[in-house]
Amino acid sequence: MKDNTVSIDEVNIHMKEIDELVAAQREVDAALVPLQSLDDEGDIDEEFSKLEAELQDDVPHIHVQEPMAPSNEESPDEVVESLSHNMSRIRLEPI
Repeated sequence: MKDNTVSIDEVNIHMKEIDELVAAQREVDAALVPLQSLDDEGDIDEEFSKLEAELQDDVPHIHVQEPMAPSNEESPDEVVESLSHNMSRIRLEPI
């Protein structure tokens, strides 16, 4: 059987990775704790409504106006027909 050698630096690197993963898992657990107290659907809906209200306060309302097409612009069907007509008139010559 082949001997495997592992340096102390490699062990330290892996230990640091494990510590980071444990810390990330603790953050996830901490984020889930408030949800564990919600025992029925009514509580979940109430919590969701609170979160929506918080987001509505934080996010500015921006009204985006739909662009208006100029009256002289061709309709999509006319554009497709024109493009098809122009493409059919193309003559390709051998190189």
